[in-house]
Amino acid sequence: MPESLKIDMHVHSDKSPDALASIEELVAEAKRKGLSGIALCDHNYIHKTKPKFDGVIVLYGCEVSSTQGHIAVFGVDEIPTREPEDLCDYVNNEGGLAIPTHPFSLHKKGVGNLAFTLGPVIEKFNGTDPINNMLSRLKLKNGTGGSDAHHPAELGLAWTEFKSVESEDDVLEALRKGKFSGHVSHNPFKLPLAFSKRIFRRIVRRKQFIPKA
Repeated sequence: MPESLKIDMHVHSDKSPDALASIEELVAEAKRKGLSGIALCDHNYIHKTKPKFDGVIVLYGCEVSSTQGHIAVFGVDEIPTREPEDLCDYVNNEGGLAIPTHPFSLHKKGVGNLAFTLGPVIEKFNGTDPINNMLSRLKLKNGTGGSDAHHPAELGLAWTEFKSVESEDDVLEALRKGKFSGHVSHNPFKLPLAFSKRIFRRIVRRKQFIPKA
């Protein structure tokens, strides 16, 4: 394994109602972009099957719409509550990990400053939310980075860097111990290009399902 690995810690597959790509497509794109792994955070969806892929670490998480905002959870097989404190307690007791996502967003549903009370790890950089990232720089010394990709073109807009991890368990343990660093792309053209590709694919897919007169 490489000495330093980049894992996109916030990715959506077509198991999310607003995303477009299969897990296989995301893995292929991750390899193309030189990512060592992706963390699936599909909306309120628990992955029952968890296939492994050569050369890419895939974490099977779930982005829960709690009563206060979005929280990504890993290492659990059910979501027994939507109350953020109770949810995070449950995840921790099960040996998993809960990560509040885009907590300071102005247009996505984040938990705000409640994130500081929910656990040791918070998403600092969200690849599709520059405002959250600006506020996170002021509020957080460290945190994860994830693209929040809903299209393969958005993969890698933000990522989390690790050393010497080879599995989902290794990644979660490194996160608990603070042995990671979050990063975000500073290329101003990457975000609008990624959005344009997402919109184009939505248009193409919609045309495929419009019945002919």
